[in-house]
Amino acid sequence: FCDLAIAMGEEDGDSELLGYYYAARGKVATEEKDYESALSMYRRAYDEYKKANKVAERATTLNNLAQLYFNTGRTASARRALTTAARIADEKKLARVSALSQLLLGQLDEHDSRPLAAKRRWQLVTKIAKRVNDNDLRFPAEFMVYRSACVTGDTPVRRAIERRLIRLAPWVHPGLDELHSFREFQAQNQTFDR
Repeated sequence: FCDLAIAMGEEDGDSELLGYYYAARGKVATEEKDYESALSMYRRAYDEYKKANKVAERATTLNNLAQLYFNTGRTASARRALTTAARIADEKKLARVSALSQLLLGQLDEHDSRPLAAKRRWQLVTKIAKRVNDNDLRFPAEFMVYRSACVTGDTPVRRAIERRLIRLAPWVHPGLDELHSFREFQAQNQTFDR
């Protein structure tokens, strides 16, 4: 259906909706782990959003591109996309988009062996998520700090965050990757002191 929508949109030349069609197809390609197709679709979506002057959608698409770049080991490209997305989000006061940028920037900091910078970003995401009442955003940020505390052996922080994650778990989308990762991590490490 995405391909059909794209074909019809390209025939009509309607930039108002064509970006959404490309983005939807990019999401499908990502779920199929066809990252090169996903990158291509998200780049096209970005171009269409730019033509249609859809600022929030452009920033969101940059976050999606950055995640794909990160997944394929292109960390420099991921950082450039995220820096631009964060700048747009901050200028236009797009709290959720900004938080998503910071979440992945934290992962990049962790990847680049800067754990304190990563932790600061994730704590910022947690604050934003609380402010906008978004548990699906808060849970991944809390999980990243929890995972980091487990790795570094910071038991007091680990225990406190683990309790928060357990309380948050019923209130997040059941398909959230970090929820499954938390449950697996918890089962493997048996970290919760009952």
